[in-house]
Amino acid sequence: MWTEIAPFLAACLVIELTPGPNMAYLALLSARHGRLAGYVATVGVGLGLLTIGLLAAFGFGQFSFHRPSICLIHSLPNPASMLSGTVSGLPQRPQVPARRRHDRPPA
Repeated sequence: MWTEIAPFLAACLVIELTPGPNMAYLALLSARHGRLAGYVATVGVGLGLLTIGLLAAFGFGQFSFHRPSICLIHSLPNPASMLSGTVSGLPQRPQVPARRRHDRPPA
């Protein structure tokens, strides 16, 4: 059994240690919003990868291969989440504080 699973585990380790988009996202998020936000996002990415790994381990890939509609439903949230991340990352106009009535106009 170990002779069959060892190459798979080695490949998983290499894939996880290779820098990619997840690592860049987590580094930028941590730099911008602090250590706690980085930790929370890292846990979220890890849980997502664990879920995908467990689904693959229990045969979801084979199941979705024989049912293309399942594969389509599974792939629809990805573009939506990318688009929402892109829109929320767009530069926003700076908020100008509203003047109160008793404030004097600038001279």
